[in-house]
Amino acid sequence: FFFKQKTAYEIKECDWSSDVCSSDLETDHTVVRSPRSYNSQIGVPLSVWQMEDGQDIGIFEAGISRMGEMVKLERIIRPTTGIFTNIGDAHSEGFRSVDDKVAEKLRLFEHCDTLIWCTDHEPLNGIIRNWATGRATLRRFDWGRSAKARIKVLEQVHANGTTRMRVRVDAEEVIMDIPFQDQASVENTMHGFACLLSLGIDAADAAGRMAKLRPLAMRLEVKEGVHRCTIINDSYNADWASVQMALDLLSQQQQHPRRAVILSDIKGSGKPVAGLYRDLAAALVRHHVDRLVGVGPDMIHHRDLFESSGLACSFFPTTELLLEQMHTILFRDESILVKGSRSFELERIVRQLEVKRHQTVLEINLSALAHNLRTYRQHLPVGTRIMVMVKAFSYGAGSYEIASLLQFHR
Repeated sequence: FFFKQKTAYEIKECDWSSDVCSSDLETDHTVVRSPRSYNSQIGVPLSVWQMEDGQDIGIFEAGISRMGEMVKLERIIRPTTGIFTNIGDAHSEGFRSVDDKVAEKLRLFEHCDTLIWCTDHEPLNGIIRNWATGRATLRRFDWGRSAKARIKVLEQVHANGTTRMRVRVDAEEVIMDIPFQDQASVENTMHGFACLLSLGIDAADAAGRMAKLRPLAMRLEVKEGVHRCTIINDSYNADWASVQMALDLLSQQQQHPRRAVILSDIKGSGKPVAGLYRDLAAALVRHHVDRLVGVGPDMIHHRDLFESSGLACSFFPTTELLLEQMHTILFRDESILVKGSRSFELERIVRQLEVKRHQTVLEINLSALAHNLRTYRQHLPVGTRIMVMVKAFSYGAGSYEIASLLQFHR
């Protein structure tokens, strides 16, 4: 009963969409959402458990790795609105085919009132449309470039790190400027736009909110690197679809003459391994990558595919060995993409390559605090009592120490 008083959104494959929806909806609603990537059989219950009275929208991500898992999550979330962002290669080894994977994920939307998806991806679009046939009460907010899409993208232009979208919603055309260029961010922004429309928000108002979006850490995060380099940190995961998106962003970096990629083994793609790394080598060449640093046994096993493509290559079996040998690899005036599966912990490489920022230290002088108290007392009439509130850990100054000092001075 408690769950049914909420509106729950299912976010899949690219959970950055949940951040898009959350930032857009918080203008009008009190929102609860999945913390980080709490999308598993354990993470989803913990996410839903956060809901309290006074919150009117819940945004929850649900992910699965094998058949039979989604029906359990559906009983927990019971979403009224669903967003099916895309279908990637992650966890494909747990399914016989892409069709089976899509069908299993669609189980989450069995009791949805509204469904949002992109029509540009096949076979995803075809499977969803067939699934939606016969569900007469289902509200559809599909978007894309096809003529049949309810929200039609008429034009998409990239310039100066932004993307201008010309979109038709029913008979109305709107212009939407968003602060991203990579296709993954554009798609997730469009999902957020469709979500706002499904809630009855005016198209022009919804378009205006898209310009206020900001990039999030751990997903294609751009950092300043050592020796005049730029670091693209995408060390969160490494499935085939996200690798292509990351390379797309790397190719847009024009501030440096060279491009480098530090990449771990690609896990769980469901593709034949030899074909996967052959396609990867071709993609690196297509995106004008100059050199590759590969991490993991699979990368080493297929090194011939990369070296024969003309790439300057270095390979390491583990992240630890790469860290030990980092001093032998000189990066200078390059755009560097760091992309890896979580198990490889390539964020440690990012910390090595990014420009170091000095830590700020706040020193609390209790003697000065006592002096200030005496100064205030000197300006007060004799007999005036002082009451002090110590709150919020004394704003970082240490509630125990501050309160003890004040009590000592009565």
